[in-house]
Amino acid sequence: MKDIGIDVNGLLEQLAGGSTVAEADHDDITASDPELGFSDETDEIHTVVSKLVDDAVDAGFDSSLAGDLRALVHEYEDVCRLKIGADEPVKVEPMRVALRPDSEPYRSGVRKYPDMQRAFLRTYVQELLDNGLIVRNNNSRWACAALPVRKSGGDGYRITVDYRPVNKMTVPLAGATPNLAAVTQSVRGAYGFGQFDLFQGFWQMPFAVESQELFSFVTEDGVFTPLRVPQGASDSAMFFQLQMHDCFRAMLYDSVLILCQRNLKLNAKKCTLSAHRVVWCGKVIDGEGLEHDPARLSALREMPLPPTAAALQSSLCAVNWLRDSMVDYACTVGPLQDKLEKVMAARGRRKAQLAGVDLTWTKEDEVAFQLVIELLGMSTKQYFADSEAQVCLFSDASARGWSIILTQVAEWNDDLPVTGQAHQMLICRGGLFKGAQVNWSTVEQEAYPIVWACGDLAYLLEREQGVRIYCDHANLIKIFAPGKEVKQHVRGKLQRWALKMIGIRYEIEHIKGEDNLWADIVSRWGQPAPAPSESPVALKRVTTRSVQPLSSLRPLQDAAFQWPSLDAVRQEQQRYRNAAPVAAYDDGLFRHDGNIWIPGDAKELLQRILIVAHCGQQGHCGADVMLSSVQQRFSTGDGGTGRTSACNPEVRPSVHALDQWDCVASTPGHIASASGHAAGTTTQHTQLAVLVAYYQANLNHTAVESLGGHAPVELFAGLLAASPLDCVVVPNGRTPRVLSLGLERLSEQLDNLRAHFREMHAEVVERKRLANMARSKGSTCNFEPGDYVLWSRVDKRLQSSKLLVRWVGPFRVTEALAHSFMVEYLLTKDVYE
Repeated sequence: MKDIGIDVNGLLEQLAGGSTVAEADHDDITASDPELGFSDETDEIHTVVSKLVDDAVDAGFDSSLAGDLRALVHEYEDVCRLKIGADEPVKVEPMRVALRPDSEPYRSGVRKYPDMQRAFLRTYVQELLDNGLIVRNNNSRWACAALPVRKSGGDGYRITVDYRPVNKMTVPLAGATPNLAAVTQSVRGAYGFGQFDLFQGFWQMPFAVESQELFSFVTEDGVFTPLRVPQGASDSAMFFQLQMHDCFRAMLYDSVLILCQRNLKLNAKKCTLSAHRVVWCGKVIDGEGLEHDPARLSALREMPLPPTAAALQSSLCAVNWLRDSMVDYACTVGPLQDKLEKVMAARGRRKAQLAGVDLTWTKEDEVAFQLVIELLGMSTKQYFADSEAQVCLFSDASARGWSIILTQVAEWNDDLPVTGQAHQMLICRGGLFKGAQVNWSTVEQEAYPIVWACGDLAYLLEREQGVRIYCDHANLIKIFAPGKEVKQHVRGKLQRWALKMIGIRYEIEHIKGEDNLWADIVSRWGQPAPAPSESPVALKRVTTRSVQPLSSLRPLQDAAFQWPSLDAVRQEQQRYRNAAPVAAYDDGLFRHDGNIWIPGDAKELLQRILIVAHCGQQGHCGADVMLSSVQQRFSTGDGGTGRTSACNPEVRPSVHALDQWDCVASTPGHIASASGHAAGTTTQHTQLAVLVAYYQANLNHTAVESLGGHAPVELFAGLLAASPLDCVVVPNGRTPRVLSLGLERLSEQLDNLRAHFREMHAEVVERKRLANMARSKGSTCNFEPGDYVLWSRVDKRLQSSKLLVRWVGPFRVTEALAHSFMVEYLLTKDVYE
């Protein structure tokens, strides 16, 4: 008991010595304080308080101290209540309301109530009258309508008053409510928790006489003026919070005596004396951190598709309460939020306006809703920040939104990678890019979440040991030392952002963009799997249908996949040997006109050969070139070629797989395309010289009809033309040479190819984004030498941070470079880029 600040021995000595109340210090109850105002419920309160002690022992309270605790709570059981009574108001300053100078009295008419609500109002108002909490005041010039509302559990009603007209004429009370995220950090390391609920807290607060008439309410029985602080007034919540701060400012050990001194009353049925963890504001709190109530999570995960816009709005509000514990929440909920915004733009944002709007759910909408439900299962416990732990910040951004994860590692092991550390999540945050943010450059979008975290989460990041930031290192370099390739106004913005990080000690760790660290880290937190349902499943009917086997999207990864070989050709020939044109040769293969015979009914084998010929190293050849290449090596005996099978769009995944097989079977290390479709980006001028040799090899070894079915290299060089089924001939000076790729070089070449593709795709995405921005602002135009133009420049003389530009000129374009223009100022003949 001493650990929680209660000196039981001292209290017992006072009782044994016959000390009177008057001899106690000023924090004790004085003789003028009222006695227990509810003698008829004394026994019931005594029973409930005894149960509080029993619950505390069951929750882990030391049983040897249970007797002392029981004696203490029974001594001060007058602070507990079970129903409204005629208690004196709390001993604090009464609430006074200030009206605007142009305010005029407002009086509402009497509303019509159903019989059940009418009976509730009459009983409840009479109870308030009997206990002196309200007075009848039919002469009041102010009156707002009373509105009975059914309780959340469906059991009975509670009274509310529509004070909106009065609140619009009220000058709000100045004050600040505590930040729950910061306040809860103060209980880190605690092993015992108490939970106390003030009984009808607003009805206990005193109300200034000059302000009482303003908040009168009207029912069918008349007009009534409250004598205590009404719930629903604009100042009520702030006033109550400020008074509680004043009462418990120092949080003295004799806090129970503070309740007595201030005449505060507790709800005995909603209090907890001692527990290792408590549920507060929908969150389960213990000494390590907080997590959301499993009962609430279970209810949210069972939500059906909202039928109306109002139901969707309520669902998103409920899910939003959990956003700090879910990774990438904003982007996941974004599609549902967009759906709701479209409805609210047409019908309004109030729930009553949205209640009559029925929603239509498409397949995409249902998938988005299911992703949100699955995300609820990933809600993770949020640990309290430890000053001795190592804090890690992970950030990511895309064209649509951004997200960050803040974790801590109690014992950092330098021998393990970041994914191998024991991470404890502190908080998750994220958002969507909106408005002008959508047009930001990639470096701005990547830098924004880090700078945002340094501002909004400074209470977690400003620490003596610093913080580790994991992101693309190049982006942060551009924040502190942006190069000339970044536009001037972008450099200024990034440098202003960098000022927000000055007060934070950090280390930057470079990670590859393709490394999915989040998935690995989150998986280590281990979410419990939902319990399997034990309810029986009714099976009414089972219908079986014959379906065509689906083609594998990645046949190379299929365990049953086998590379085509001569043995496979022999096997297919043996299956259709009755249709063979001639007898077999010594090697066991059927041939026709010197070429290997492929049975016309062997569709799969024929399809593979045609695909390799069509999409081999010469790349997406035309039909005539493809058939010429195939006829040089193979024959079907009937002139059939299976053209439609080769070009069927359903075999595109197989094209990709067999193209890789072509590489594995000693094919060239470089694959060039004779068609513009294979290279969909603009080639740099410096790369054209490298590609010329590949284009020449492709054209020189392609058989064309104008040369009698021969390739140029056969007629002009006297060499054998290479087939797409073999390899590519790359010219080396004047002598062509064969370049083959073995398995030992395949892995290296594929890695280089992937790296080049990533660079190319990043450039294409950036160019596409800039083109879309230009199109959204007007038509895109290119200039030629001789055109007269104006030049937009940021005015450096302007002291404001706004990005104001002015157009100067006239200029004339003198030269068109790869990414810019050289312009000449006509007045001074100076040339600028």
